[in-house]
Amino acid sequence: YNRYFSLWPHLYLVRHEQQYGLFNHTYRELIPVIYNQVIVEPGKDHIKVELNGLWGLYNFDGSMALAPIYEELHEVTSDHVIATRDGAVRRISRFGAREIRQNTAWSANL
Repeated sequence: YNRYFSLWPHLYLVRHEQQYGLFNHTYRELIPVIYNQVIVEPGKDHIKVELNGLWGLYNFDGSMALAPIYEELHEVTSDHVIATRDGAVRRISRFGAREIRQNTAWSANL
């Protein structure tokens, strides 16, 4: 790896060329080093990733909550996100990635 950045005492952002991933304090790979962006925000219980312009979410245990298939992701609550895919706006649960409902009118409220 070209570089790593300590985010918290037990979390490291790793870069290899122009790709990023995440490791824990035991150097276990939580997020593969394949993403264009890895965004960790204080107080959030998930990690946002971007791959070739598409967004997804990981949990801090390294499990993927939402595959990077969405053009946009906006957090609504800690349990749900508003996601845009193929022009359609969906409200999605992060737990099991189950689609709750779909409505293109929501895009005006983002």
